[in-house]
Amino acid sequence: MYDSDCMKSIDWAILHSGDDADVISRSFGGNAGANGDTALCHYMDAVSFDLQTPVVASAGNDGPSDHTVGEPGSAYNVITVGNVNDQNTVTRSDDVIRDSSSRGPTGDGRLKPDISAPGTGIMSCNNNWESGADFISKTGTSMSTPMVAGSVLLILDYMYWDDRAIKALLLGTAGDMGTAGPDNDYGYGYIDLWHADYHKSDVFTGSLAASPEGAVEMFFRGPIYNGDRATMVWDRHVIYNDASEPTSYLSLSDLDLQLYDESDGSYIDSSASSINNVEQVESSGDHTSSIIKIEPWGTYPSGITYESYALATEEGFTQVNAPTLSASLSVPSGAIGSGTTFSVSTTVSNTGIGAHNVDASLALPSGFSIVSGSNPQSLGTVSNGDSK
Repeated sequence: MYDSDCMKSIDWAILHSGDDADVISRSFGGNAGANGDTALCHYMDAVSFDLQTPVVASAGNDGPSDHTVGEPGSAYNVITVGNVNDQNTVTRSDDVIRDSSSRGPTGDGRLKPDISAPGTGIMSCNNNWESGADFISKTGTSMSTPMVAGSVLLILDYMYWDDRAIKALLLGTAGDMGTAGPDNDYGYGYIDLWHADYHKSDVFTGSLAASPEGAVEMFFRGPIYNGDRATMVWDRHVIYNDASEPTSYLSLSDLDLQLYDESDGSYIDSSASSINNVEQVESSGDHTSSIIKIEPWGTYPSGITYESYALATEEGFTQVNAPTLSASLSVPSGAIGSGTTFSVSTTVSNTGIGAHNVDASLALPSGFSIVSGSNPQSLGTVSNGDSK
């Protein structure tokens, strides 16, 4: 269909029908190797960001070469779907990406597809049912895309979430296949609704202030085990323009994701792409108390006052405060005579997450000098709720 007709039909479905659409499932596209700045990509990004309606789009059937994902699958905010051949068996052990499934990266270098689902030999409605069978078997990302759109509706039945939270949950619980970690064949993995259902309560939403100097970094604490992942999603800002191509759109904000061990501050993993709006970290071991940190990198595009995000985890994390240190000073009472030697002690307390490499420095007034003891004093790690 013409792009203009596509925009008109979606505009009607969301804003002018008797019961507005909860998800858009788009199983057609073109322009293999497109970047994220085509008219149709802008429109789909606006539907997700501005109308808060999730969009699920097919990656295309131009694989197995790379740079074959078409538009609008190359849009930033949509959930782009690849085609897995499930071999018509119950087990997943023989499932594999179909050769024809389009591969990333996009024309501007971003990772796509986002996720993969069964799309080979799928029974569906026959548009020629009057003269043929009511149902017919079809293959392609056009068939895997509705699998994910239906999954979105199941999540919406649990609670109303925005598109970022739904995308983070699906990508964060997908089964890793092919090359370890996210890749341009399967995306962030093979959809796993059992896993998504199990972790449907482990999703957080929030926002970060615009100025990096004044931004509030977000911290989350919880146990993490070998292979567990944390997945963050945010949207490109594109303003909806009725049934027409958007004319107001911004470049992408840059958010980074870090994972480290609270006990010693050692890094476990980090994800800091400057072009993708999905970041994912994975643990390579077991950690009783780990910290997930979200922070902006650089300045936001002009016009953005805050950036909203969703974070999906695989264990029981809770949002916590940054290290919050306070110091109390103990000195002798009364007057101190000239030339008198006396002792000063300080106690540093922490009511936030563990702080590492903490130093306590004593600011001396004029005429005083240190007789013994180093300044600053190294306190090492001050854990949450501890004092040193």
